[in-house]
Amino acid sequence: MDAERLIEQIAEQQGVDYKTASALIASLLESIAEQLAAGERICFEGFGEFAIKRIPPWLGPHPDTREMVTLPGRNVPYFQSDPALRKRMNDGVDWKHTMPRPIKKK
Repeated sequence: MDAERLIEQIAEQQGVDYKTASALIASLLESIAEQLAAGERICFEGFGEFAIKRIPPWLGPHPDTREMVTLPGRNVPYFQSDPALRKRMNDGVDWKHTMPRPIKKK
């Protein structure tokens, strides 16, 4: 599903026009981005959590000289799904907290 179809679906479900639904979603996404940029976590009960993961500086080759240089660390946004969402996607089974099945030998 693309963003346009999602906006149309939300507009239909909430009984608002496309422009209003689009503005609400744009505002939600902008608010999430602002909070992440400020280092905050955003939790949606039953859905999941958006947060920032810090990647520390590391050694890597310079593209021209191949000399090893320290590359700067960076922040990367990530999403962790809630167990309720995982269960909903997997017929009531939370795959993250289940034991793996043994591989059958032929």
